[in-house]
Amino acid sequence: MLAALTLLCTSCGSDPVKFNDTIVDGLNEVEDELNTLGDLIGDREYDEALLVLDSLELHVVDCTGSISALNNKSGEQFKAKSLELLELVESEFIPIHRKAIDDYRFADSIEDEDQMQLAYDEIYDRIVPVHDKYDSLNDELIDLQKVFAEKNDIMLK
Repeated sequence: MLAALTLLCTSCGSDPVKFNDTIVDGLNEVEDELNTLGDLIGDREYDEALLVLDSLELHVVDCTGSISALNNKSGEQFKAKSLELLELVESEFIPIHRKAIDDYRFADSIEDEDQMQLAYDEIYDRIVPVHDKYDSLNDELIDLQKVFAEKNDIMLK
């Protein structure tokens, strides 16, 4: 999502560019791991998905530290929304997916197809609100990045 907003500097200093790039690079890695996680769960590669969750958890901590250390007066809202997105991943996304993996394993063992599908649907219904919240925060983040870029004469494409 943020990968689509690559940076092209027009008449700006390196500080706003570095500020933007630190946030975008960190969040792109999070997004990549989330996509990998979804693929692994879809392929029923649950042990590998748990490893990705472990890696994601470490990356979120590192990324939070890197973004927290950034200072740019015109980018405070962009920074705050980035940290809010990372907090969502850490406090809701990762735990709900750990639980979902356990639930998927159980659902996979159900012999009756209708009951199995019902179990999958229940898991899906629990995780969708977190995905929706993530998508909404990400959309807000992109809008704030655009405002930041405009204030700092940075062209995003």
